[in-house]
Amino acid sequence: MAKIIPALEKHMRVVTNWECVHVDISNKRAQTYEAIKRVNQKGEGHLMTGVIIMVDDTAIWHENFLEATLPAFNDPNVGLVGTHKSVRYIRLGDNPTTPFASHTDHTQEDALQREIEELEERRRIAKMGKLEYCKEWYLTGMWNTIGALYLMRHSYETEASNTADGGVFAVSGRTMLILTSIVKDPDFIKEFQEEYVGEIVFKWLTRLIKWRVPLMDTILARFESIGLTKKGVGPLLADDDNFITRWVINHGYNIKIQSSPEATISTVLGSVKTFKFIDQCKRWSRTTFRQNPIALFFDRTIWWKWPISVWTVYFPWMYNGALFWDSAAVLTFWYSSLYLDSPSGNARFCCLILFMWFAKLNKTWPWFWEHPLDFVLYFIIPAYPLFTYYHTLLKFATAITCWNNEWSGRDVKDAERIAGPVPPEVAERAAKQAVKNLTKRRKK
Repeated sequence: MAKIIPALEKHMRVVTNWECVHVDISNKRAQTYEAIKRVNQKGEGHLMTGVIIMVDDTAIWHENFLEATLPAFNDPNVGLVGTHKSVRYIRLGDNPTTPFASHTDHTQEDALQREIEELEERRRIAKMGKLEYCKEWYLTGMWNTIGALYLMRHSYETEASNTADGGVFAVSGRTMLILTSIVKDPDFIKEFQEEYVGEIVFKWLTRLIKWRVPLMDTILARFESIGLTKKGVGPLLADDDNFITRWVINHGYNIKIQSSPEATISTVLGSVKTFKFIDQCKRWSRTTFRQNPIALFFDRTIWWKWPISVWTVYFPWMYNGALFWDSAAVLTFWYSSLYLDSPSGNARFCCLILFMWFAKLNKTWPWFWEHPLDFVLYFIIPAYPLFTYYHTLLKFATAITCWNNEWSGRDVKDAERIAGPVPPEVAERAAKQAVKNLTKRRKK
């Protein structure tokens, strides 16, 4: 943010005020609500605005980001705007926590801290043996590449479906712009904080018990032991971006995805030291299995609003599994006359395998075009294709554990245990100090 604000003030003549607030619980929805309360209310320390931007701490904006995204609201029917996502290229020795390391909008304390971190990292690398260095270098690049390709595919599908019929799977919470009038709706606030899923499961199990269907009482007891109540499972911690997406379209608004270079946000994925990508994949997959059935069979708005996206995005995300479909294609060909009765059957079989593998590049080739060495290291050496097959197993596991409401990828409970209770006066001092630091960066 420190890099963005001076450019905005220069070109758009805006006045920027900072306010940092504190929430005692590690709950993104509660934190979001606390910020929303301070918007469009009279009094000192409150902001008056027609658009709210929700931003993750890992999101890095282009300096002309707002100029590229805000014009989407010129259409009065647009209530929510998403952006293009990219992943920063990092390798062993890079410091992913300093995306603007070359920029001068840092305080002297920031620069010193960055130099210390980089020196410690160089010392750690220097102590490595050759084998250990090669292993960590390869793994850092592999997870960075796989994470980049994951988000690249998501951006590709989102932008394509939005262009086709206005549809979108979900506007990413990494950065989204939304009308203030939407999030200030009391009904939105209430349901946003109290979202439950699986209520129909409880209803049907209790109904089957009344009909004396065998084992239903045992099954219900099992579901209750993992968190199922009369309302369902919840209140949900994750799925906030999916909830907002569904709310917006169910209340008559459209969604626009801005995909220009200026409307691109970048993030960091692939750090081996703080590895959490697999847990993030689990959370995203569970969100799909929780939210897609609600959008398809309960809300049903998408059927008439986005008919193309229903069949090309919403359904495929639930049953798409490269391991199952590729295996089925190979077995079908293996027992077909095209292979058994042909003198060139083996050549045809090899062509089929190559076609299936290279078909995985149709959305991801820009990354390999920009980083051709990664194509050799992570595609010719099939780290990425094998991960797509592993992801199928991961999706199957998350489908049968979609009731899991944890924010996987971040050990929230452990963080709260370590931090302990934060006295209000300590939180207030920390917030004031954060504002001072941000103001100091702007002046520099």
